[in-house]
Amino acid sequence: MDVTCFVKKEGNQYASLCVELDVASCGRTKKDALDGLNALLKHSHANPDWMPPVSCST
Repeated sequence: MDVTCFVKKEGNQYASLCVELDVASCGRTKKDALDGLNALLKHSHANPDWMPPVSCST
């Protein structure tokens, strides 16, 4: 499956977003942010009923 992903620097970390599946991750580097997103995509593909945990920080 091909999906569109964006990575953006926000402060001292990077945020990644998969547009089609509305799933996001973050990390200290671009690679960390994309690795986290990739892990979420693999897990959600293997378990279609699974919903990722939601956390917010202010």
